[in-house]
Amino acid sequence: IPFAGYDVGGFVGEASSKLFARWISIGALSPFFRGHTMINSRDSEPWSFGEETEQIARNSIRLRYKLLPYIYSCFYEASKTGMPVQRTLAINYTHETKIYQHQYQHQYLFGPSILVAPVESDKSLVKVFLPKGNWYYLYSGKLFEGNQEIIVECPVHKLPVFIKSGAILPMHDVGINTKTISETLYLHIYKGEENNSFQFYSDDGSTYNFQQGEFCLRTISYQPSKNKITISSAEGNFNPSTKKIKLMLHGFDANTATINNMKQKLTEEKLELFLSMEKFDPLYDADSMGEENISTLEIPYSRNEIAVLLTKV
Repeated sequence: IPFAGYDVGGFVGEASSKLFARWISIGALSPFFRGHTMINSRDSEPWSFGEETEQIARNSIRLRYKLLPYIYSCFYEASKTGMPVQRTLAINYTHETKIYQHQYQHQYLFGPSILVAPVESDKSLVKVFLPKGNWYYLYSGKLFEGNQEIIVECPVHKLPVFIKSGAILPMHDVGINTKTISETLYLHIYKGEENNSFQFYSDDGSTYNFQQGEFCLRTISYQPSKNKITISSAEGNFNPSTKKIKLMLHGFDANTATINNMKQKLTEEKLELFLSMEKFDPLYDADSMGEENISTLEIPYSRNEIAVLLTKV
């Protein structure tokens, strides 16, 4: 059942501020995500639990809105193949015995590339198992080798989340609702060792016109051995509102790109996926939520194939 998830905060009963904060961060990385409570229970809106919890909720919701192109594409895959959006690790790592151990069996993949490690709201440290391959810590881009157990800090504002090396994550700008038009498609590519591809799907999001061919389907491929990223020509008749594509390159040491035989310099940027937390305790500094140095490249949008070759000169 691909469309499964949570009534954040719980439909019956009343969550504490910490429980709600943790719950909403997990819920934001699930297929079905809403706040919903029964009559005569405490309000379950993010602002009902104080300013700190509200900020945590805002960061979680903003991340989900950024990930909507990725999530929508995962639902497209589910509609065609039955592959769930929220996936047990047993699908990808069937013969890895550790994933069946009690302390790790609740970890899951959100789509093909995002590893989520749910943890109780009253814990500050948790042991996480990273399957084979390499994994990037979402908040800072720190790279961890796979096939090992690690201890991770898990304060209530940081749910342990890791991105698989070689991942392709399409994102867009945060909007006030799911219909907000984003003119920039951000393609986050995480350097890896194995070939990877992702089917990126879009349509108008509100009608059945996709059944008459009003959709746009493109395969995004990453070939590490060639340092090459390819966006296939568009299938379908739907023209998204995208005006430009911005490659967000994590872990790459390239400084130049050749785009369809035209050379262009990469730009260095400091990426912060989350808003900084405000200073609630006078004994501690404000938490930046982490930042990462990445390389970026802007490309005009085209329905034709786009091939990007990365080099270091």
